[in-house]
Amino acid sequence: CNGQLSKTLGEMSNDKRSAKEGGAESELHAAAWSGDINSVRRVLDKGVDVNFVDSAGETAIFGAPGWGHFEVVSLLIESGALFDMKERYSGFTPLHWAAKSNVRTIEILVNAGADPKSPDHYGRLPIDIAHESGKGENVAYLKTVGPDLKSRRDKEK
Repeated sequence: CNGQLSKTLGEMSNDKRSAKEGGAESELHAAAWSGDINSVRRVLDKGVDVNFVDSAGETAIFGAPGWGHFEVVSLLIESGALFDMKERYSGFTPLHWAAKSNVRTIEILVNAGADPKSPDHYGRLPIDIAHESGKGENVAYLKTVGPDLKSRRDKEK
Protein backbone atom coordinates (compact mmCIF):
# COMPACT_ATOMS: atom_id res chain seq x y z
CA CYS A 1 0.00 0.00 0.00
CA ASN A 2 3.08 2.18 -0.34
CA GLY A 3 2.79 4.10 -3.60
CA GLN A 4 2.60 1.08 -5.89
CA LEU A 5 -0.58 2.05 -7.75
CA SER A 6 1.20 3.17 -10.89
CA LYS A 7 3.23 -0.04 -11.20
CA THR A 8 2.09 -3.00 -13.25
CA LEU A 9 1.53 -6.35 -11.59
CA GLY A 10 4.66 -7.70 -13.29
CA GLU A 11 6.77 -4.86 -11.93
CA MET A 12 5.34 -5.41 -8.45
CA SER A 13 5.95 -9.18 -8.58
CA ASN A 14 9.58 -8.62 -9.59
CA ASP A 15 10.17 -5.93 -7.00
CA LYS A 16 12.84 -7.19 -4.58
CA ARG A 17 12.27 -4.55 -1.91
CA SER A 18 10.89 -5.64 1.44
CA ALA A 19 7.38 -4.72 2.50
CA LYS A 20 8.80 -2.07 4.82
CA GLU A 21 10.51 -0.56 1.77
CA GLY A 22 7.25 -0.60 -0.21
CA GLY A 23 7.71 -3.88 -2.06
CA ALA A 24 5.27 -6.76 -2.42
CA GLU A 25 6.79 -9.88 -0.85
CA SER A 26 4.44 -12.38 -2.46
CA GLU A 27 2.66 -12.81 -5.75
CA LEU A 28 -0.68 -12.61 -3.91
CA HIS A 29 0.29 -9.33 -2.22
CA ALA A 30 1.24 -7.86 -5.61
CA ALA A 31 -1.95 -9.05 -7.31
CA ALA A 32 -4.22 -7.87 -4.49
CA TRP A 33 -2.57 -4.50 -4.16
CA SER A 34 -2.75 -3.90 -7.92
CA GLY A 35 -6.48 -4.66 -7.88
CA ASP A 36 -6.15 -7.27 -10.61
CA ILE A 37 -8.99 -9.60 -9.60
CA ASN A 38 -8.16 -12.18 -12.29
CA SER A 39 -4.56 -12.41 -11.11
CA VAL A 40 -5.75 -12.74 -7.50
CA ARG A 41 -8.00 -15.66 -8.55
CA ARG A 42 -5.15 -17.26 -10.51
CA VAL A 43 -2.76 -17.00 -7.56
CA LEU A 44 -5.36 -18.31 -5.10
CA ASP A 45 -6.10 -21.21 -7.44
CA LYS A 46 -2.44 -22.25 -7.02
CA GLY A 47 -3.26 -22.91 -3.37
CA VAL A 48 -1.15 -20.13 -1.83
CA ASP A 49 -1.73 -19.19 1.79
CA VAL A 50 -4.21 -16.30 1.73
CA ASN A 51 -2.90 -15.31 5.17
CA PHE A 52 0.83 -15.25 4.36
CA VAL A 53 2.30 -12.46 6.51
CA ASP A 54 5.06 -10.30 5.04
CA SER A 55 7.88 -8.63 6.96
CA ALA A 56 5.63 -5.63 7.77
CA GLY A 57 3.10 -7.95 9.37
CA GLU A 58 0.62 -7.54 6.52
CA THR A 59 -1.31 -10.09 4.52
CA ALA A 60 -2.65 -9.44 1.01
CA ILE A 61 -5.88 -8.03 2.46
CA PHE A 62 -4.06 -5.01 3.88
CA GLY A 63 -3.14 -3.29 0.63
CA ALA A 64 -6.30 -3.94 -1.36
CA PRO A 65 -8.56 -1.91 0.99
CA GLY A 66 -6.17 1.03 0.94
CA TRP A 67 -6.56 1.31 -2.82
CA GLY A 68 -10.32 0.69 -2.64
CA HIS A 69 -10.19 -2.65 -4.48
CA PHE A 70 -13.46 -3.87 -2.98
CA GLU A 71 -13.85 -6.84 -5.35
CA VAL A 72 -10.43 -8.11 -4.33
CA VAL A 73 -11.28 -7.58 -0.65
CA SER A 74 -14.46 -9.63 -1.10
CA LEU A 75 -12.60 -12.44 -2.85
CA LEU A 76 -9.88 -12.54 -0.19
CA ILE A 77 -12.49 -12.72 2.59
CA GLU A 78 -14.36 -15.49 0.74
CA SER A 79 -11.02 -17.29 0.49
CA GLY A 80 -10.48 -17.16 4.26
CA ALA A 81 -8.42 -14.00 4.70
CA LEU A 82 -8.22 -12.80 8.28
CA PHE A 83 -9.35 -9.19 8.37
CA ASP A 84 -8.80 -8.11 11.99
CA MET A 85 -5.05 -8.61 12.16
CA LYS A 86 -2.88 -5.59 12.92
CA GLU A 87 0.25 -4.81 10.97
CA ARG A 88 3.33 -4.44 13.10
CA TYR A 89 4.36 -0.81 12.55
CA SER A 90 1.23 1.31 13.01
CA GLY A 91 -1.20 -1.34 14.21
CA PHE A 92 -3.50 -0.64 11.26
CA THR A 93 -6.10 -3.25 10.40
CA PRO A 94 -7.44 -3.61 6.85
CA LEU A 95 -10.37 -1.46 8.00
CA HIS A 96 -7.97 1.38 8.89
CA TRP A 97 -6.61 1.19 5.33
CA ALA A 98 -10.13 1.05 3.88
CA ALA A 99 -11.01 4.22 5.82
CA LYS A 100 -8.64 6.04 3.44
CA SER A 101 -10.38 4.75 0.30
CA ASN A 102 -14.11 4.20 -0.24
CA VAL A 103 -17.33 3.28 1.54
CA ARG A 104 -17.91 0.08 -0.45
CA THR A 105 -14.65 -1.41 0.80
CA ILE A 106 -15.47 -0.37 4.38
CA GLU A 107 -18.94 -1.93 4.11
CA ILE A 108 -17.52 -5.24 2.89
CA LEU A 109 -15.09 -5.43 5.79
CA VAL A 110 -17.65 -4.36 8.42
CA ASN A 111 -20.27 -6.78 7.07
CA ALA A 112 -17.69 -9.56 7.27
CA GLY A 113 -17.10 -8.71 10.94
CA ALA A 114 -14.21 -6.24 10.98
CA ASP A 115 -14.25 -4.23 14.20
CA PRO A 116 -14.64 -0.45 13.65
CA LYS A 117 -13.73 0.06 17.32
CA SER A 118 -10.28 -1.55 17.01
CA PRO A 119 -7.57 1.08 17.64
CA ASP A 120 -4.16 1.21 15.99
CA HIS A 121 -1.00 1.47 18.11
CA TYR A 122 -1.69 5.19 18.62
CA GLY A 123 -5.31 4.79 19.72
CA ARG A 124 -6.79 5.86 16.39
CA LEU A 125 -9.91 4.13 15.12
CA PRO A 126 -10.79 3.71 11.44
CA ILE A 127 -13.18 6.70 11.76
CA ASP A 128 -10.24 8.84 12.92
CA ILE A 129 -8.21 7.76 9.89
CA ALA A 130 -11.13 8.57 7.57
CA HIS A 131 -11.42 12.01 9.18
CA GLU A 132 -7.65 12.66 8.94
CA SER A 133 -7.79 11.62 5.26
CA GLY A 134 -10.64 14.01 4.46
CA LYS A 135 -13.03 11.19 3.60
CA GLY A 136 -16.36 12.62 4.78
CA GLU A 137 -18.48 9.87 3.22
CA ASN A 138 -16.36 7.26 5.02
CA VAL A 139 -16.69 9.14 8.31
CA ALA A 140 -20.46 9.31 7.87
CA TYR A 141 -20.69 5.56 7.26
CA LEU A 142 -18.33 4.69 10.12
CA LYS A 143 -20.48 6.78 12.48
CA THR A 144 -23.30 4.32 11.81
CA VAL A 145 -21.23 1.30 12.88
CA GLY A 146 -18.92 2.63 15.60
CA PRO A 147 -18.25 5.59 17.87
CA ASP A 148 -18.49 8.91 16.08
CA LEU A 149 -15.80 11.58 16.16
CA LYS A 150 -17.77 13.86 18.48
CA SER A 151 -18.02 11.22 21.20
CA ARG A 152 -14.31 10.44 20.88
CA ARG A 153 -13.35 14.13 21.05
CA ASP A 154 -15.51 14.69 24.13
CA LYS A 155 -13.55 11.97 25.94
CA GLU A 156 -10.25 13.68 25.10
CA LYS A 157 -11.26 16.95 26.82
